[in-house]
Amino acid sequence: MTTSSPSSRVSPAGAEQDVLVIGEALVDIVDGDPRPGGSPANVAVALGRQGFAVTLATQLGDDEYGALVRAHLEASHVAVVAAPVGRTSSAAATLDSSGAATYDFDITWDPSFDELPQARLVHVGSFSALAVDIPEGTLSYDVNVRADLMPPEPVPRVEAIVARSTIVKASDEDLEWLYPNRSPEASAIALQTLGPTVVWVTRGGQGATAFTESGRVEVEAPTVAVVDTIGAGDTFAAGLIVGWLRWGDDWQRVGSFAAQLAAGTTTRRGADPPWAEGVSPASA
Repeated sequence: MTTSSPSSRVSPAGAEQDVLVIGEALVDIVDGDPRPGGSPANVAVALGRQGFAVTLATQLGDDEYGALVRAHLEASHVAVVAAPVGRTSSAAATLDSSGAATYDFDITWDPSFDELPQARLVHVGSFSALAVDIPEGTLSYDVNVRADLMPPEPVPRVEAIVARSTIVKASDEDLEWLYPNRSPEASAIALQTLGPTVVWVTRGGQGATAFTESGRVEVEAPTVAVVDTIGAGDTFAAGLIVGWLRWGDDWQRVGSFAAQLAAGTTTRRGADPPWAEGVSPASA
């Protein structure tokens, strides 16, 4: 586990990657409109748009949806290592009155990677983190429960990844699903004792809380006109990575930046994280 503050340097093109993201990329179908998505892919896109050198290791088919996802990743400056699959995965998203989404997944996830690039930090998340070999090194983990896709008895696997991580992010709903007999706060405190430097718990429009060995940090969610929340949690996870790579363990600053980045995503349809020029210079 790494706890020291990293350099703020962003790797130039062709150098060691800042972040290696491993996990699913897919197409979200919202009101019949296909849009690139997938939790880890959304994290990679947010990182690329903030100017970091990022590679996504994923699984994509040689089909129309695969081409759509590849073009989206390329436009967001994300390098791709894609294991082949017969058909690119998809998720039909249904929005409620608040813009929150539920998903009906059509997913295959069984990639094999011959070689992956070296990176300053590895990020994993969602169901795919529970079914992939995670390289050694500094790790960020977004628990991001997908109940229909979780393996039997997922808690020991989740906790094993948490124990390897420096940064952990989970929503209050994630923790309630994993640990139904205790509060999200109690669960976050218990996870932090497993070894990570920080466990962040997000609560949508109610903000987020960081739990560390020395105490907790609260950040508010910016007030914005919400179009939908697709990709907001993923963008928050990316914001934590950006903030940590820039400012180290200054969790107030890191969390405030992540909240601002996530709020920007909610103002646009689908998983469409802000570009660096769209973020306030005061927090960048």
